[in-house]
Amino acid sequence: MLANATEIGEGHRTAEAVHQLRVGIRRARTAWRELAPLCPQPGRPGRRRWPTPLRALGAYRDRNTVVATLQARLAESGSPEPLLSSSESEPPDPVEVVRAAAFQCALLDALALTLPGPDDPGSAAPGDALDFVESRLRPAAQAVCGGLPSASRNRPRPSSTQARIGG
Repeated sequence: MLANATEIGEGHRTAEAVHQLRVGIRRARTAWRELAPLCPQPGRPGRRRWPTPLRALGAYRDRNTVVATLQARLAESGSPEPLLSSSESEPPDPVEVVRAAAFQCALLDALALTLPGPDDPGSAAPGDALDFVESRLRPAAQAVCGGLPSASRNRPRPSSTQARIGG
C-alpha cells in the first residue's frame, strides 16, 4: 500500500498503481476489521477515513481505465462513435487524493496500529495470535473446503503400486 501511495504521490498516475493501491486499502481494511481484537489500541482508528479516498480512486480508475477500454471495444465492434464521454464530471486526481491531509492521516492511523500503546509493551503473544487467527479462519475453511488441513491430511499418499504391495 505504501509503495503504491508513494508512486502516485510522486505524480505517477499509472492504472496499475491506482488499482494496486485500492486493492491494498481493501485488504488492509479487512485485516484491521478481522484482527481488531489483537490490536493494542482500543477501537479502530481511522476506519472512517478510508471510504472517501477509496471511492475517489475508484472513480478515477473507472473513468480512465474502464471507459477507455469500453470505448476501444465499441470502436472495434463497429460502433459509429462511442457513447461514453470521459469529460463529464472528472473524478479527483489520484495525486491530489494521495497528497491530501485526510489520506496522509489515514496512513498514519494505519501505521499507528502496528505500534504498542503507551502502557502496553506489546500485543498478544504470537501463539495467542495464531490461535485467534485459526479460530477466525476455521468456520470459513469448513464452509468452503470441509475444514483446515490437519497433520494427517498433509502426509504424502502412497502410490498405487505401494498400496498394492503393502509398502
